[in-house]
Amino acid sequence: MSTTDKPLIEAAGAAHAERMETGRVVAPAVDIFESERELLLRVDLPGVAREDLSLQLDREQLTLEARRKVLDDDPSGAWNFTYRRAFRIPPVVEPDGVDAELKEGVLHLHLPKRAALQPRQIQVKAG
Repeated sequence: MSTTDKPLIEAAGAAHAERMETGRVVAPAVDIFESERELLLRVDLPGVAREDLSLQLDREQLTLEARRKVLDDDPSGAWNFTYRRAFRIPPVVEPDGVDAELKEGVLHLHLPKRAALQPRQIQVKAG
């Protein structure tokens, strides 16, 4: 690739990285799984306490923000950073059923599919 060629895809926010008052913003690693009944997101948030985590679902967008302080003895806050990630949620998700659990530095987000879209067994009657 020559120096004038640009990559087809750039990391989100690479050109315009968000800055907080102190620290930096990091996009956490996320694994996404789909089953017949739900979408499951597993988000790596090492060192984040539950009280420092915020999740918001607004229409089609799920926004995650978590703050982490790496060094407690740094008064400048230079070692602080924020995890931030946003996801577009497909219309198959039942928003009232979304459930989240933070366990050992991993956030498990369960996004259930609408009941009408889930597979179901049909009973055959004798006639």
